[in-house]
Amino acid sequence: MRALLALLTCAWVTALPWKPRHAALRIPRGGGDPGRPILVVGSMNVDTIIEVDRFPDSGETVTTPSPNTGKTVAGGKGCNQAVAISKLGGAGCSFVGNFGNDLHASMLRSVLEGHGVDVSACGENSPDLPSGQGLVFLKRDGTIASVVIGGANAVWPEAKTKGAKTKGGGLAAAVEAVTSRRVCAVLLQREVPEHVNEAVAAAAHAAGIPVLQDIGGEDRPISDAQLSHCDFVSPNLTELRRLTGGAFSSDADFDDDAAVLQAAKALQARGARNVLVTLGERGCLLLREGGAALREACCPLPAAAVDETGAGDCFRAAFAVALTEQLAKAEEKIPAEGNSGDSGAAGVASLEDEALRESLRFASAAGALAVTRLGAVPAIPSRAEVLELHRAAEAPREAGAGAGVGAKGALAVRGGCGAYGEVGGAEEGCPWRFASRLNSMKDRPELWDGDAAGVAGWVMRQAIVQGLDLVDFNFPQHLVPLGGEAEAEAAQEAAQEAAGGAQKDGRLTVGEAKKLLGELGLECGAVCLRYPNKFRAGALTNPDALLRREAVELTVAAGRAAEALGAKELVVWSAFDGYDYSLQVDYEAMWSRVVAAFQEVCDACPGLKVSLEFKPTDENMRFFCVPSTGAALLLCDDVNRDNFGLTMDLGHCLAAGENPAQSVAMVGLRGKLFGVQLNDGYQRIGAEDGLLFGSVHPHMAQELCLWLVKTRFAGHIYFDTFPRNEDPVAEAERNIRTAKKFWLKATQLLASQKLRDCWETHDGIAALDLAENGPKAPGSEGEVMGGVFDTE
Repeated sequence: MRALLALLTCAWVTALPWKPRHAALRIPRGGGDPGRPILVVGSMNVDTIIEVDRFPDSGETVTTPSPNTGKTVAGGKGCNQAVAISKLGGAGCSFVGNFGNDLHASMLRSVLEGHGVDVSACGENSPDLPSGQGLVFLKRDGTIASVVIGGANAVWPEAKTKGAKTKGGGLAAAVEAVTSRRVCAVLLQREVPEHVNEAVAAAAHAAGIPVLQDIGGEDRPISDAQLSHCDFVSPNLTELRRLTGGAFSSDADFDDDAAVLQAAKALQARGARNVLVTLGERGCLLLREGGAALREACCPLPAAAVDETGAGDCFRAAFAVALTEQLAKAEEKIPAEGNSGDSGAAGVASLEDEALRESLRFASAAGALAVTRLGAVPAIPSRAEVLELHRAAEAPREAGAGAGVGAKGALAVRGGCGAYGEVGGAEEGCPWRFASRLNSMKDRPELWDGDAAGVAGWVMRQAIVQGLDLVDFNFPQHLVPLGGEAEAEAAQEAAQEAAGGAQKDGRLTVGEAKKLLGELGLECGAVCLRYPNKFRAGALTNPDALLRREAVELTVAAGRAAEALGAKELVVWSAFDGYDYSLQVDYEAMWSRVVAAFQEVCDACPGLKVSLEFKPTDENMRFFCVPSTGAALLLCDDVNRDNFGLTMDLGHCLAAGENPAQSVAMVGLRGKLFGVQLNDGYQRIGAEDGLLFGSVHPHMAQELCLWLVKTRFAGHIYFDTFPRNEDPVAEAERNIRTAKKFWLKATQLLASQKLRDCWETHDGIAALDLAENGPKAPGSEGEVMGGVFDTE
């Protein structure tokens, strides 16, 4: 996954030394430099994607998990980038590459032309050479290993240019295009011979056309002259290590940003101008000509990652599109007189940092979308999709846009969907949304002036909780099922009550709940299923097939209620699917029933996240059928549905003898963390305390929040606590404040070198010092936070 994250950067851009950014994405609506397309010179391959459980070792043969794998799609770095530019920009793309002498050539031509790419200058059917091919081995977590067969990409024959045959074929056509300034920028990769890149870059440099050199492709040296002819050189960490002549022995040597800057400056010393380095899970760093540095964190994925094959190509193509549009935009602000060159390579140096940041954000959103889809070309998003993703990520952050650098150099925090790398000065920038246990609102009714009877009263009481955004309903205890006699009777009952209010049993219809939430300015976060006592022998695992069917239908009904309320998640917790004694159940049958039930529910509600909340033990059953995080992840594999995942409860993890942070990390890193329920407790035998979050295990609570940040948790936080003796409103507000402070500290810890040092050395004492004191010693210059216990 580290290789995947290396391709993606988004959301947090700062200039070193760190400064907060506040501007939203303002990429022009398309068009770049009107009339002049971007030129891509590079490879095109036919990629065969082979799904595997793991990569084979040397001398080993592995079989595919499915007989129906081996999908063939268009690919190759040049082809990928050409299609991406055509889909993401308005000025279009001209592509120069070589078609092979086989049936694949017509498929590649059809794909390129079908996406509006001009291929008129490509080399025609190289004699005796097939099309380039890529064999891509794809693991379930989205990571890949590949072998590329150069084919026609390795030889450049004659091609038609301006109606006449010219020696050098496609290469001559590319050189002529940049020499005559018929293109606005050039994008190169290293899956074609180096002399091709050198000739095109030299011609573009002489003509003042910006050149972007993707270092990905064949592992080979690059000349100082080539570096000096490129306006942007973009390696990942492995490629950067190779380019710097082995001064760094492994990618781990780059764990410190200072080392990355040192290596990037070494490339600049050889002639490179702007060096854009992808940093794995830490994002990327752009070292500008002149020494200024821009830093980004990774963009949150809009869905689970499935294939990283073409994400890097998509990112760099999108960056090229946005860069040319920024150059055109900058030129429009300057009178035409004396400005003939500033729209090209000379204009790059004059671009403001913010223009480059905007280009990087646009590129990052494109890369994030690409990894959620299979293949290279098929995974490329449209411009509208990219802008929509960025708007979705940017909108929640606007409330904190005014945060800045504090008097002591404290870093200002702004919130936002997934903007976990961004650091700042107030926990009010926290991007998380919060809900709290609705049943708690019936406790201590004497502290509430309103009506604390029934679900409607509890919702109204919860609405006064400062910082609370969402309400999670239990089903069917809080809500009447949609349709049928139950809802009809409830609606009639409500109509007959002159004063309105809740039904006789206190429940609300879905329509009433939705109306009430709207009036109070709240939303429904999730519907949480609670099976009634009739399923004491099991709900989804009941030995009675009719009762199992009824349990599944009740679960689907809960999903329908969630959909009607606009919730994104159905949380399933069963107090009855388990056992007490040895030999009491058939484990194989129990597991199969759970798998089949969740498959049916997921298929019935494909647009809803269906989430299991596992609890290892309960007074109703001493052993739950899914007793641990590891078992829950195994269930995710067996259910095998994208919309099936897990809701992790801190107290339940403790009851299972687990470290909640490690459990959250395991689930989050696999893209299966749909929900989180926070609380705390002493874990005395037979008790689930449901105490205030962080009150008993503050170190564990802080680390759990850190891994929520690190894994880019995109759900909402639910406080599953039981304030029997406390004011439930005050208790919920304190939980929210604690979570926000832990979020702030998590963002600062992840930005600190001290945390990376702890992870590198496994130094327990240093870890405890870090937890207690924060990344910097109290009172030191640039202090950013206190310790874990400093929650007020």
